[in-house]
Amino acid sequence: MKNIDQKIADALRQAAPESDVTAEPNLAEELITAFRGRNQCTNALAFFFSLVGLGPFIWSAWKFHHAPEVRDQPIWGGFCFLMSSLFRSLRFGSGWKCTVIAC
Repeated sequence: MKNIDQKIADALRQAAPESDVTAEPNLAEELITAFRGRNQCTNALAFFFSLVGLGPFIWSAWKFHHAPEVRDQPIWGGFCFLMSSLFRSLRFGSGWKCTVIAC
């Protein structure tokens, strides 16, 4: 009974070998699988609209940061929030398993 810890450790090593990092799919494979299947059109549209919405999001964040008056900040902050909500709604509404832009 002195070797019980060693026997348990050996059994666990044999039962579940460490996973190989090279066996993980790369980003290109993840993107390809995201656009295959029954929702490929929905996923492609969600990806397109998220790319289109990325420009106004960055622009409104820039305007928020450089607003000359305090009353301008809620306007640009609200627009920035709406664009980030668009990212979230497209990501969760399309059923993506992996997210490309708005993580």
